[in-house]
Amino acid sequence: MNKFHKSFSVLLILITGCSSPMISMPAMPDWKMPNWTAQLRGQNPDDDDEQAEEDFGTSVKTKKVGELTTVAGLNVITIESVGLVVGLDGTGDDPPPSRYRTQLLAEMRTRGVKNPNTILRSPNTALVVVRAYLPPLVKKGDHFDVEVRIPGTSEATSLNGGRLLETFLSEQAVVAGRGVLEGHVMARAAGPILISANSGSESSSIAALRRGRILGGGVSKTSRKLSMYLRSDYRSIRNSKRIAKRIGTRFFYYNRYGLRESLAEAKTDQKIELDIQPRYKENYPRYLQVIRTIAWNETEVAQRIRMQRLARELKDPTKSERAAYALEAIGVPSIPMLKDGLKSKSFECRFYSASSLAYLGESDGLEILAEAARSEPAFRIFAYSAMAACEEPETNLLLRDLMNANSAETRYGAFRALSVLDNDDPFIYGELLNRQFFLHELDTTGEPMIHLTHHKKAEVVIFGARQRLQTPVAYVLGHIL
Repeated sequence: MNKFHKSFSVLLILITGCSSPMISMPAMPDWKMPNWTAQLRGQNPDDDDEQAEEDFGTSVKTKKVGELTTVAGLNVITIESVGLVVGLDGTGDDPPPSRYRTQLLAEMRTRGVKNPNTILRSPNTALVVVRAYLPPLVKKGDHFDVEVRIPGTSEATSLNGGRLLETFLSEQAVVAGRGVLEGHVMARAAGPILISANSGSESSSIAALRRGRILGGGVSKTSRKLSMYLRSDYRSIRNSKRIAKRIGTRFFYYNRYGLRESLAEAKTDQKIELDIQPRYKENYPRYLQVIRTIAWNETEVAQRIRMQRLARELKDPTKSERAAYALEAIGVPSIPMLKDGLKSKSFECRFYSASSLAYLGESDGLEILAEAARSEPAFRIFAYSAMAACEEPETNLLLRDLMNANSAETRYGAFRALSVLDNDDPFIYGELLNRQFFLHELDTTGEPMIHLTHHKKAEVVIFGARQRLQTPVAYVLGHIL
């Protein structure tokens, strides 16, 4: 085909609108490129852009990582052990013969404990079953809650005031004819036991005394990563490496030598291991959603055209959430579009733009996130998660101000977000009392409020400085009221 025929073919395509030809565009920011193909064809702009991605990018429509893979490793791992509680006030007993007693005696002898049977017979000790749940993406050294309970055959009556001696937890399975099989040690546990008060029947109150929790008493000895598995029709070492490279281009860290390392590693022709970027640690579902939105076979030209479409969708309330995720997956080049999304008339569009900017380390949308946390209950938890990911001084100031709000949920949510962002912030710095719980006294305005929690850590937060209890006051030692 000579040059004339080629030119005539291109002209014919332009007239009939059967394709999206390459057109020379005037110099301007990529994210504000005019939709020339839509003007020529007079069809739905979204349809044009999708076709353009195909024509300009590759011979097939741009695929996302989520279309090629599935995710594994989101389950919790149950780990167990048997332990010894000491410091009881005569509420323990000599445990009857059982596999638990045999296991504990073997452990005590391994550690060189003299006269282990004498210790077990003491009324101030009790044998307990220890259980914990290792969460996804836990890191070596991370703390988590541990459950303890007295086995049903024991006559011990209460764990109140007791302390669990160090024990090691692993996965366990009971196999017929082989007894209890233990896996690798995955954590250790120790600490004071917290008994929750029970206001129900007498029998339930007695049962409540036989079990308790050690807040943050578990310490992981391993790190868990997520795994992605390629679908069968895409399984190959080449595709595995390509996807890992695509993810690593967006999510990476710098090692001790200052070299950039990918957070994704191809292990086999089907398996890719993922580590989490610290900014997403408190919101790993979002991390996975962003990764699933990464394009794996997209050229620079196709990406620019797709970004043009996403910039329009970002201002459409019905499409803004998906568009924000997609732009966040692209990374730094999408920041100008996300900032432009902050000007939308729709608060929902502004919120999604601000959230993605926060996860990209940009502070431009923090005021919008603070407004959402204060006034929009449906967005509050997501706003706090995004603010906790943005390590800018302005974030600390906004969270401090939110602790003066009228809503209890807003005030405590701001405290938790700031404790995740900067636990050493002088405004919230707490004091460890009796090596058992933290006390935080905050100099805030508004109605005085006291918040107690026994999830992950024992904590008392006092909103409003210099508060005083009015007598009479009743409390039970070792219990949460």
